[in-house]
Amino acid sequence: MTTTTSRTDPRRSDRLRALSLLLAVGLAVAVLVLGIMVWRAAAGGPTVTADVGEQLPLRTDAYGHAVTVQLPGSQVTVQVGAPVETLGHELMEIEYDDPEWDDQQDLAAPDDGSLVPVSWRVQALGGFAREDDPNPIEVRLVAGDQRVDLASIVIGDSSSAIRANDPTSVAVGIEGRPGAEDLRVEVEYDGLTQTAAVESGEIDAGVAQALYDGNLNFTSGCSEVPSSCAFVAADPDSPRRPGRATFTASNLTLYPYDTTLGWADEGTLWAGVRLQLFGASTVVNAAGDTWFPNRSSAVAVTLDGAEPVRREGLKASSSGDSVGRVVFRVAADAAPRELVLDQVLSLTGDGVQGDLPIRARLPLTQVG
Repeated sequence: MTTTTSRTDPRRSDRLRALSLLLAVGLAVAVLVLGIMVWRAAAGGPTVTADVGEQLPLRTDAYGHAVTVQLPGSQVTVQVGAPVETLGHELMEIEYDDPEWDDQQDLAAPDDGSLVPVSWRVQALGGFAREDDPNPIEVRLVAGDQRVDLASIVIGDSSSAIRANDPTSVAVGIEGRPGAEDLRVEVEYDGLTQTAAVESGEIDAGVAQALYDGNLNFTSGCSEVPSSCAFVAADPDSPRRPGRATFTASNLTLYPYDTTLGWADEGTLWAGVRLQLFGASTVVNAAGDTWFPNRSSAVAVTLDGAEPVRREGLKASSSGDSVGRVVFRVAADAAPRELVLDQVLSLTGDGVQGDLPIRARLPLTQVG
């Protein structure tokens, strides 16, 4: 009878020990990863907390209610998102060399506060900025009693205007947890502040309301040379009459802001018209006598009997040619009715019988 003895292969034993070690290490790593995941889930993930009033750049435009505020020569569009408690890191415009912020960190609201995403853009109307305009456009976010200054933009500064034409987006830290109905936007220009309710879009524009109202142009029918108007003798019984004393008058435009006069007072508007006078060639009478103007006085212009509050050009002239603009203060709730132009011609020639006053009456009708 033969008996055999069992032996353990040394190589197999080594493999078993290596496998056991590998399983132990893998289990330890799994436990560590799971622990981190549990910790992150409990802590809400790695975050950076915004301060109240702090603004941090966003990578994309805010998604929410948009309001557009009209200004003299430009408009401001502000888009406001709903207040939130956290914004994901993928929405943030992170400076990757910022030592204080990991690019995987989300943005958290201030303690007991909120984050409000906001985007804004300032656009010059007609595509052109007003040169030499020193007045800044101030844009603010309002939440209850809190006001956060978002931007101060000078359209007359070309570099500022170029930046303003590109949308700017930020997340703003505010106190409390307001709803969209509690948010407002303020836009200030040269001392006048317009307030827009974010949720409804309603704008309290004050005297700037005229910027939102349709057509505020009135025509006299004398805007171009083919349809130019002419002076007649101021005294309808005068035997003398001017020859070819023509002129043009642009549309009379009502507007709330004048670059020299500023904002109109509440309940009033400015009314501006540009005139170009070509001068009378002669003065004649029924008998065929002819005289020649050697000087034309500065034209006097009234609107419904009122004198202008500002005038440019329109000076006295030896040739009779004159060009310029006048501005009136008018009631905002009444349509202008009539422009009246008065001028005096000084004459030369045989038998001159003194100067000749001339006049033009221009009834106004609303364009469109």
